[in-house]
Amino acid sequence: MNYEIGAEELDFLKEAGNIGAGHAATALSTLTGRRMDMRVPSAAILPFEDIVLDDEEEAASAVLFQLSGALNGWMVFMLPDSQAERLARQMTGYAAPDSPALLQSAFAEAGNIVCGAYISAVSDLTGKVLSLSPPQQAADLKSVLIAEALSAVAPEADAALLIDACLTDDSESGGMEGSLLIVPEPDSLVALFPPAGQSDE
Repeated sequence: MNYEIGAEELDFLKEAGNIGAGHAATALSTLTGRRMDMRVPSAAILPFEDIVLDDEEEAASAVLFQLSGALNGWMVFMLPDSQAERLARQMTGYAAPDSPALLQSAFAEAGNIVCGAYISAVSDLTGKVLSLSPPQQAADLKSVLIAEALSAVAPEADAALLIDACLTDDSESGGMEGSLLIVPEPDSLVALFPPAGQSDE
């Protein structure tokens, strides 16, 4: 069963993204000692074949989580490699720049903050329990990372939620253009948004 959500539900998911972005920015600001802002300019439910990111052959770093509770599936936070390293260095206060393990751990924590803030916002707005697994990390071409996330749930699902996640700081280095990808199992969307006349109890 594949559940198609409407404009109202999509607006809800974007609203949750903006709320979560505010919480994530606050947490990142505290950890980095810098002013961090995050916004969610767009969100869309797309068929797998229509999920396309800019520069898909660009190398990227990703933090992946398995979703459980009222929403089952996978969630991915992705940034181009250079921006992921920049964020990780900010997380460490630019300490130990030659330690790949430290930078990887810092980026995983940043992904945990961003995704955790979004899921917490959805949970608060719906009153439903959602959970994230410990983070998993991957680095590859954007197209490969997307394919891996989609294949983790397919063939049960045929669409995913793609959310733009734009991070900025108080430097003059420009923003960090990331993506949140949520690949839900179809029945999970029914649990979050019961069709009219259907109780979720």
